[in-house]
Amino acid sequence: MIPLRILHLVPGRRHDPATTGALALASWMQQQGHGQMVALPAQCLDGAPEGIDILPLTAGTIGWWFGGRERALKSVASWGPDLIHVHDPSLLPWSRSLSRTLGLPVAAALGAGWRHAASRRLRDASLAWVLVATEHHRAEGMAHHRCDRDRIALLPGAVDMTRTPPARPADGRMVLGSIAGNGGGEDANLLVAALARLRRTGVVARAAAAVDDSRSASRIQSLAHSAGVGEQVVPVVAASAADLAWRCDVVLAASTEEAHPVLLAEAQAAGRAVVASAVGGVPELVRDGVTARLVPPGDLDAISAVLHDLSDAQTRLAMGAEGRQHAEGRFAAPVVGAAAVELYRGAIGSSSDATGRLASGAAYRRASSHHRRVTSATAIT
Repeated sequence: MIPLRILHLVPGRRHDPATTGALALASWMQQQGHGQMVALPAQCLDGAPEGIDILPLTAGTIGWWFGGRERALKSVASWGPDLIHVHDPSLLPWSRSLSRTLGLPVAAALGAGWRHAASRRLRDASLAWVLVATEHHRAEGMAHHRCDRDRIALLPGAVDMTRTPPARPADGRMVLGSIAGNGGGEDANLLVAALARLRRTGVVARAAAAVDDSRSASRIQSLAHSAGVGEQVVPVVAASAADLAWRCDVVLAASTEEAHPVLLAEAQAAGRAVVASAVGGVPELVRDGVTARLVPPGDLDAISAVLHDLSDAQTRLAMGAEGRQHAEGRFAAPVVGAAAVELYRGAIGSSSDATGRLASGAAYRRASSHHRRVTSATAIT
């Protein structure tokens, strides 16, 4: 088949889960012979995948509309993409500007940022696909944003399964990993409170807290010291979802906010146990009791009880092994990438036939089912 040329618009933070998933997908597609360009702010250029064309962007809305837009238009027109893939809803205005000028179809992956996207943007004529990670998000899109069902397709974030995460020791203290953001929000408070609760029951765990910047690091350290667990918390500035998962034994995402799908995918891909809130589309992304333990959102008692169970190394290692197998069939780049290619071709073809669109919309299910059949056949032989 004719190779595709895809322009990816990603968030302006290298450690953002949406950026992690986008780069994994772009890398796989580039390896399959498809041209890939990723639009990244200058501060994110370090560590960009080899072989992928980079479109340097001026960070910030003001920089975009005053000079950055014209430069981007010239660069994109010269490169000649077939489609724009938007990996974060905040970038929809940028994609709309590029799409209308250059006449390109757009596929927008909204994921956990669904509620922050304006409904009118989701019904823009240039938007060929609204890409969601779960059926929950599909239903939400139809109910709250009045999107047509046949314009919404399943496509979770991709994970690079070729990397081998470091093995975690079968003894020693359990290490929790959590995205703590600004260091003072609900996730940070739950992490610190859980450590304190465990300590009172005789379990002295440690934690790697992914924070936005040095100020956020100071904030969570102060919070931890106030709770008497200051020496147990290590802030990690600008860690990606994969970086965080590799540093810990258990990924904790149990606040009232829905965890980002890529964080859950990366945690399972790394072979880490997951403790997450049973909210939004999370129950569709993990296997409760097998790859993860789901708890009521923000319920410290339930979180502490589950973490106490997982303080047994063999229990969490067994859960992590199941998680990696689950991620291989659901989130591996070849699975997500094969579905993405089919969706891209459907959008570029501009098929208005309802049956054809529904068939393209089921691309991810077909790719995932095919991978499971191949894996099962290989295991039997």
